[in-house]
Amino acid sequence: FQAAPAWSYPPFLQHNKPLPSAAPAEQGKLHGRGVSPGLARGRVVVLFSPSELRRVGPGDVLVTRSVDPGWTPVFGVLSALVTEHGGHLSHGAVVAREYGLPAVTGVPGVTQSLHDGDEVVVDGLNGVVIKVGDPTAKSRQQRDP
Repeated sequence: FQAAPAWSYPPFLQHNKPLPSAAPAEQGKLHGRGVSPGLARGRVVVLFSPSELRRVGPGDVLVTRSVDPGWTPVFGVLSALVTEHGGHLSHGAVVAREYGLPAVTGVPGVTQSLHDGDEVVVDGLNGVVIKVGDPTAKSRQQRDP
């Protein structure tokens, strides 16, 4: 019996295997540590302070430097969490697992790489954030000289 990826333990909780090192950067892919398993797709909201939490809507992907208990009130409406700092035992990672929220931490420069409104897929098991291209951008370019 093979458990679904969303139900399996993150790699750091799987016996004494060494953690995988970060994969080389690819176009549209950002790599960090998968700290809460699951897959989610949503609109990015980049925040730098809990005072900005009113900008978060249902299904958004919160992208920030790190989180502390002051950020917890929005975890119930997020589809995923992505942070620049933090690890497997950081507050954000622990609370994300409690909420069943896919989360990736330790993504260098993610608050500069992603912007409000970007569409992303977050793979919290493998520690990958994939920026989804705008399917209408190509057709707009062809129409607009």
